[in-house]
Amino acid sequence: PAKVRVVPTGAVWAYSDNGTAPPANWRETGFDDTAWSSGAGLFTGGGASADAVQPALSGPATNILGWWRLNEAEGVAAANSVEGKPAGSLMNGAAWVNDPVRGQVAEFDGVDDRISIADAFIPKQSLTTDFTWVCWVKSGADPLTVTAGDPNSGPVEQGTAVILGNRSKFDGSGSFTPLDYLKMSATGVTHTRSGVENTAVFTTPLSDTGVWHHLAFVKKQEVLTAYRDGKFNGTKRVSAAQTGTMPFFIGGDPLGSAECFKGRISDVAVWSRALPARSIAGLTVGTYTPLTAPTAEAVSGPVTPPLPSPVVTTTVQAGPEPRYFRTAFNYTGNPTRASLELWPVADDGAVYYLNGVEIYRNNVPAVSAIPNASFPTAAVPLPGTQLLHGKNVLSVEVSQAVGENDLLFGADLVVVETLAPPADTASTLVFSELSGAVDPAFKVELTNASASVLNLTGWTLTTSGGRTVPLPASALAAGARLVLDTTALGFTPAVGERLSLVGSTGYEVADSRVVTGRLRGLTADGAWGHPDAPTFGSPNVATVSDAVVINEIFYKSRSGSAEQWLELYNKSGAPVTIGDWKFSDGVDYLFPPGTVVPANGYLVITGDMASFAAAHPGVPALGPWNGSLSGKGELIRLRDAADNVVDEVPYFDSGRWSEWADGYGCSLELKDPNADNGRAESWSESNETARGKWETITYQGTGANIGSDPTYYNEFIMGLLTEGEVLIDDVSVIEDPAGTNRELIQNGSFTADTAGTPGTAGKWRLVGNHRHSMVVDDPDSPGNKVLKLKAVGPTEHMSNHAETTFRVGTSYVTLNAARTYRISLRARWLKGSNKLNTRCYLNRLAQTTVLSAPDSGGTPGAVNSNRVANAGPTFANLSHSPVLPAANAPATVTVTVNDPQGLASVELFTSTNGAAFTSTLMTAGSGGQYSAVIPGKPLSAKVQFYVRAVDGQGAESFFPAAGPDSRAIIPWNDNASNYSLSTGGKPHNLRVVMTAADQTFIHTNVNQMSNEKLPCTFIYDDQEVYYDASVRLKSSEHGRSSDLRVGYIVDFGRDQPFLGTHTTVAIDRSGGVAQNQYEILIKAVMNAAGGIYTTEDDIVRIIGTKTNFTGAAIFSKSRFDSEYLDGQWENGADGTVFKYELIYPLT
Repeated sequence: PAKVRVVPTGAVWAYSDNGTAPPANWRETGFDDTAWSSGAGLFTGGGASADAVQPALSGPATNILGWWRLNEAEGVAAANSVEGKPAGSLMNGAAWVNDPVRGQVAEFDGVDDRISIADAFIPKQSLTTDFTWVCWVKSGADPLTVTAGDPNSGPVEQGTAVILGNRSKFDGSGSFTPLDYLKMSATGVTHTRSGVENTAVFTTPLSDTGVWHHLAFVKKQEVLTAYRDGKFNGTKRVSAAQTGTMPFFIGGDPLGSAECFKGRISDVAVWSRALPARSIAGLTVGTYTPLTAPTAEAVSGPVTPPLPSPVVTTTVQAGPEPRYFRTAFNYTGNPTRASLELWPVADDGAVYYLNGVEIYRNNVPAVSAIPNASFPTAAVPLPGTQLLHGKNVLSVEVSQAVGENDLLFGADLVVVETLAPPADTASTLVFSELSGAVDPAFKVELTNASASVLNLTGWTLTTSGGRTVPLPASALAAGARLVLDTTALGFTPAVGERLSLVGSTGYEVADSRVVTGRLRGLTADGAWGHPDAPTFGSPNVATVSDAVVINEIFYKSRSGSAEQWLELYNKSGAPVTIGDWKFSDGVDYLFPPGTVVPANGYLVITGDMASFAAAHPGVPALGPWNGSLSGKGELIRLRDAADNVVDEVPYFDSGRWSEWADGYGCSLELKDPNADNGRAESWSESNETARGKWETITYQGTGANIGSDPTYYNEFIMGLLTEGEVLIDDVSVIEDPAGTNRELIQNGSFTADTAGTPGTAGKWRLVGNHRHSMVVDDPDSPGNKVLKLKAVGPTEHMSNHAETTFRVGTSYVTLNAARTYRISLRARWLKGSNKLNTRCYLNRLAQTTVLSAPDSGGTPGAVNSNRVANAGPTFANLSHSPVLPAANAPATVTVTVNDPQGLASVELFTSTNGAAFTSTLMTAGSGGQYSAVIPGKPLSAKVQFYVRAVDGQGAESFFPAAGPDSRAIIPWNDNASNYSLSTGGKPHNLRVVMTAADQTFIHTNVNQMSNEKLPCTFIYDDQEVYYDASVRLKSSEHGRSSDLRVGYIVDFGRDQPFLGTHTTVAIDRSGGVAQNQYEILIKAVMNAAGGIYTTEDDIVRIIGTKTNFTGAAIFSKSRFDSEYLDGQWENGADGTVFKYELIYPLT
């Protein structure tokens, strides 16, 4: 079952605490509670506290390093109340003053005052150490000193000045090298390691002059948490350990006035332990002193409902009379499948009402006196009878025992919804036959498509014209039909009127159909069509040929010419007449009367007769059609003369479909005409590699640099401008060809290399998205070794190309700006991009050569180039459940498998945490569905899986198609999801799920700048799964190596775009040195200002490829790409897009 927390313990409630009974309808949903008070979390009053539902505190004075009360009246010594720990010394005029609020305190002038405690006082901070700093602070800044653009001016002068900690060495000789420091300022606490700052920023910084505030910072391992006046006020993760111990100052630092605080400070205390949040709150209100504050919280405590961290409380007025609480929530699920779990917290007792009806009472006898407080040790299961779809109101009356006056109240309510079984998610009651609106004997046929008896009580048939007709209150057997005529309906619908079947809940639509002018009904394959004749009360009969299939698709040429065409194939041994058939979707074309597709023959239809004839002379074709095929993909549908669907193909330009047909001179070919051509795996791009030819490229120029480009390296570089494959041989760079004629390339012929090993070629580095390049045999000259340059993305100036260093013998060579260099090589196009860029580092002697490659391809009117006798089974609807299994809980994988030759076996292969794959037979269900259970795994485990199926003739196939090289992965729960933050935010949670090996690879330093997209599973809100996603790192050269800044680019196939729309999304964690996400505010301002165009982004929680990546990120679903530009302006994507980028030389 799925659990939805609709009322968390930290929820906002309206309450009445004046001791007066509210109106009798106070618990109803329609009651107006706007005049009541409101608050959040646990409610306390009469001296009660939330401690009763929290772990016990202990350990006062443990690991305390100092408590400087700063309450002296004279002298320059600041006493330490912790025995044996160092006192402080007032420096440069720091003074004792009498404050009207806190008595004797220390005052600082903001110029050079400070109190020096000790050198090497702060222990070395690592990712496993803890500390706590607290103090009372009052700013003495002059609010008139605001300087625009100066972060150190304003209501708090020197806003980043040291209040506690350090910015430099103790002796004032300057900063540490590398730059390390640890300080509390008016804006946050900063943990700096090697110049990289991790700042836990106050969400409400110290900015009001003359007001005392209690500031506290707690470091628990790698997490910094800020508190202001006892309440949570910001958090941040630190990225690395510091190099050593640190000095400790109060009120300033020897570095200068920018680090010296102006104001008053009192009661400074430091612990080498992370104090619990309740201790911080107690120090603020005076419940504790630094010597009595508990420093530890029990690992376990009372069994309580989930509590917010830190615990939120609201103080109410207690009394002997009942107190009243109300909170509203929306439920979007199906109440008929729901139950409740209520975890009540009430001192002394309470009655709980849902939508005005009592659902539970705790510790409130109906007549006798109320006993003293008692808390349940588990959630209370309750029926969901009173739960509504939509708005609900939970109301609670809290009562006190006789003589008691200490109120404590809270509630946690969870809806437990039993997931619909397959029979429930599939069709239940459906329309199965509809007369034409003009038929005087109009009828409607309904069928129970489920596997069990269906009670029609409460069901209705509604129309778009506003009519509602109750269905007969009867039981309809599984598979049975119900026929309604105009007498039963009470009307005859018009053409275009929509009929809908609404379930007994009153809001769930089971099926909906539009009435047309013709008889329509469900055909044998489950699709809607036109039966041969009316068969109300009996199965429909629609005669549809299955001999003719859509066999080849050409939708985009390399040059962007008008050429587009489709090929039909008759797989039967007899001719098929298709006169008056038509393409109704994708393009519009009506076949002329008498048109015949020969037995085992082909028929081509084109959108442009001239361009087709020019590309394929002598091949007959019909046409032209109306419209055009989309370059991104769409549904192509072929209908017969009776308007029934004969065949349909939903092709796409990416994802599981071949990208090589998208403007790279290839067509999409059906591999096996008997396979399900609605599945991507049944198709392949046409093989055009034989149409490439060897070409010699030769050009020369001087070694002069362009502008101020870097000249760190002396290398020859090759790369393709987009994905593709090219053969390379005889690479040569000759220095001074008319003179010394010196060869600088070490291995330009690849003769000594071993063929067939990706990523290897002697003296060459094949890196980034070109790493799959390898040495192979020349197909035209076996035995001659050549480099197969293979790119899965565009080359660029850093790490995505093939490169070799200039060297003669044992000496490396530096290019000379005054000398001439001749570059030559042979190249032959194989697939994809034909634009080969060659250059010397960084951009010297650069040239892009357009290699000879076909503009058009395919095999119209002939056997497909990739035709096979049996393509094996096809797959659909791969899924696993639950999406995020609990620790040690099982997961179930399901998939639909079909094959015209039947199925011999279907197996599930799994690999747990990178171990060897093991297999288990999957169990057959109805409708071609197969399933298998994966046993439970421990917390944070990952299971990679794929399915292998073998048909009745022994042909096998895999799904995902890459089998063990695919990346369908099930992540077991790792407790990283968080949908309700302590700040009140409710972020979407995004998961990038990769194998451990892929994670290691993508973050290895030599691969970090690669733009290759690696396969992954992407999960949205722990509910929606994308097995066919791919990911690369996103950030600059500086950011990709930083755990705090690196983000992701995630691609989705157009056949399964993210949220049904997006093929590329960006996850940006590079919010500058402080790693904030302020950039989204700038974009919001730009959009609100008008006339400045930018994207609408979101803040999300990313659970990434390292555990310390988990946290906030900017999520960009739109980018400045063709999709965005065309959406904003007509033809906005026309022309060339230029990317402005800094040059980052790798070291």
